Amino acid sequence: MRLRHVALQAVDKVRRGMFVLSDYVSCLSAVPDQPSDAKPPSELDGSAKKTVAVTRECRDAVMWTLGEMCVACSHDDDPNPDTRQGTPNKLSQKLLRELGAIDLVMTMVDLPYKKGINLQWMGDSRFKDVRDIGKRAYALM
Repeated sequence: MRLRHVALQAVDKVRRGMFVLSDYVSCLSAVPDQPSDAKPPSELDGSAKKTVAVTRECRDAVMWTLGEMCVACSHDDDPNPDTRQGTPNKLSQKLLRELGAIDLVMTMVDLPYKKGINLQWMGDSRFKDVRDIGKRAYALM
């Protein structure tokens, strides 16, 4: 069976996105694990500070990649990944599952909370990038 060019493009696009997300996960994984307090400190230090810095540096690429994956997973005229509600694109969803994107995204969402950031801190503006990535990842799921 010969693969169509469109199918190969879809595989290539998902694979490239996986590399972007993997790089972000690798950068976060390099930050030492650290438990967090219930209240955010006035001045971040240690792992929490490094996690925020890594997330800030990678935010644009990760958000764009997650957005492209969200858009590819459905058929709709709305190009906004946050509001798109089209019918499922089964090929793209299958590719994401087979390439392990779901597990990678779940790891990516979980890591900041192992690196000194507390879920209760998400209302603080210093953690906007972490919150935005989490929301976009949830939209992809």
